[in-house]
Amino acid sequence: AAASRLRGRLRAALDTWLLGRNADRLEYERTYGGLVSAKGRADEHADFGNGYYNDHHFHYGYLLYAAAVVGKTDIGWLEQREAAFLHLV
Repeated sequence: AAASRLRGRLRAALDTWLLGRNADRLEYERTYGGLVSAKGRADEHADFGNGYYNDHHFHYGYLLYAAAVVGKTDIGWLEQREAAFLHLV
């Protein structure tokens, strides 16, 4: 029961990022062709340099791992957001 509640909270937190509902949404950066945070794009010191591609493998890896945790028991949710996760890879 506790694990199910935790996965529900994790699902909601991931949806905030994936659906652009947070204050610092992910944006496509055209120069190098990748995803960066809006605040990181505007300020090189924001988000640990995310707008300048600092540690993307590290930061987005957390999102991908969390998606795997949720998707293990909710494959429908994972399939609905597959395109969003593939953009992070």
